[in-house]
Amino acid sequence: MHGLDVVHVPFQGGAPAVQSTIAGHTQIIHIIAPAVAAQLKEGTLRALAVASKARSPAFPDVPTLEEAGVPNHEVAFWMGGLVPVGTPREIIDLLQAQFAKANPDVKQRLAVLDFQPAASTPEQFAAHMRAESEIWKAVVRDANIKVE
Repeated sequence: MHGLDVVHVPFQGGAPAVQSTIAGHTQIIHIIAPAVAAQLKEGTLRALAVASKARSPAFPDVPTLEEAGVPNHEVAFWMGGLVPVGTPREIIDLLQAQFAKANPDVKQRLAVLDFQPAASTPEQFAAHMRAESEIWKAVVRDANIKVE
């Protein structure tokens, strides 16, 4: 998208990638902020930018990629609860209601790690997953990414 000439180094998990970057073997890492929150606070890693639309509440001094001069690049980290096909709607509604009323203490703890919980309906989440799939399908196609 931006003509960068970088080499992807496929680590087995985030921890080895973080260790490699701290040691200076890897020059840059693109990883979710919660995975490196401690290292950012300790100063063993320096955040250059966040890939979200807005600055991180946990790291308000770190600019967005847009602010850092990299337009049209947003990568949002998200998680959701999934259940097997055929799960009764009343079970789905019960689970969704429990997710939606997350304990304020849990929300505060997650915010420290740069997680921002937000609940939606199952239909909204399904639409979000479809939209994300289309975005990444285009990235894979346009970058001619192949599985090796």
